[in-house]
Amino acid sequence: MVRKRSGEVGFSEALADFAQPLIDDTDGSEEEVSKALMFATLCWNLALLDDESAMERVLNHMVREYREESELGAEEGVEFREMILQMVERHRRMFPAMHKGGRKRRRSKREMRFEKCPVCNATVKSKNMAGHLERVHPRPRIPSAGTLWRFANAHRESLEGSLLEMAEEMSSEGIALPRTSEVGGELERYRSRAETGGHRSVILEVARERDRRLATDQDERAVSEWAYDLCSHLLLDWKLGLEDHLYGQFYTKERCRDCTREDKADVPCEEGLADCLYDDEFDLFERAYVNSAVDKLCRGVEEPEELQVPARIRERAAERQKLAEKVRGTLGGEG
Repeated sequence: MVRKRSGEVGFSEALADFAQPLIDDTDGSEEEVSKALMFATLCWNLALLDDESAMERVLNHMVREYREESELGAEEGVEFREMILQMVERHRRMFPAMHKGGRKRRRSKREMRFEKCPVCNATVKSKNMAGHLERVHPRPRIPSAGTLWRFANAHRESLEGSLLEMAEEMSSEGIALPRTSEVGGELERYRSRAETGGHRSVILEVARERDRRLATDQDERAVSEWAYDLCSHLLLDWKLGLEDHLYGQFYTKERCRDCTREDKADVPCEEGLADCLYDDEFDLFERAYVNSAVDKLCRGVEEPEELQVPARIRERAAERQKLAEKVRGTLGGEG
């Protein structure tokens, strides 16, 4: 789920930061930015392959497909390969904790000190790159959380098909999915306890701890944010399909019909290729939704209406779970 949490960066936010060099190299249109995010996702997954030989095989396959589809020569293929490697190295610098125990590609002194600007190809000192991009190449707007969800929802079938196809290709090359390590921290400890003791009891435990902290005159905003962060994640883990149900209630057809966006006829915002006028309201909606569900659980409501996910949405979420299991099974790894 696309999330913004205090003290924790959600996947979509981390992906957007990771993809920034690719986004900066676009013309700023929503369609081009979305393509850049999709390519960044491929680079992200490639970077997680700590086995160098496995990475090399996948990289060669990506370059070969790119050249065949684009009908480009060897020189363009080399440039494409180098761009992917730069993104892999960027991932290792930005998220070192995700590569613990892995073998990292050794960087030359030049790579350590300089980078090629992804927009104008100028050689810039690494420490000055952020300032160079801000001054010379102003950043286009990063897609909102709602835009990313609408894009994934509208293109779910093609994205899932591509994921399975990549898994089968990696399997045919003998590449196994690496074991994913548990993310440390308080959230994972609560999640682990919820799996054994039940999500309801753990959510109620968080609520009681919230009330205890507030009673001792701790910072109300910080305590409320702490409890909200934990409860929102635990609710999504607990109720299959709640993520789609929550977003689906906000981005409705009725809301789209009432939209006053002047260029709506020309902008495919419902497909996630443009931001929605109501995106800024979503965080408030989500917070009120989660707090209402937790409050009802605390009052003894057995099944709050906020947590009653329609059967069709649960079925769709179950299908995605099966796809994830199939991908893991194809690659012979553990998730």
